[in-house]
Amino acid sequence: MTTNNLVNDSLDRTGVKISEIELIIWAMAIKVNTKYFKNNRNSLMGELLKRNIETRQSFYPFSVIPLNNTPSSPISESISKNVISLPSYPSLSYDDIDYICH
Repeated sequence: MTTNNLVNDSLDRTGVKISEIELIIWAMAIKVNTKYFKNNRNSLMGELLKRNIETRQSFYPFSVIPLNNTPSSPISESISKNVISLPSYPSLSYDDIDYICH
């Protein structure tokens, strides 16, 4: 049995075979290159918003959420400061995608 078959024959937490699950990309995140955007992702988010393109912070590390009471996580915190989620929704047209990308 190959590794691929092992994955395809694996069960997820509900007992469904992985090979029977259709994967759906529900978020498109990008990491902002701080070489070009000195103020991390916020400057890019601001520029996109001026063009009516809403973005959001991609994720919040557990260490910055007070309820979690977890120790600092420097790598996650650094990454989270430079990652944004681009618009993603069912009615997003190809023209919208082209506008966002250019």
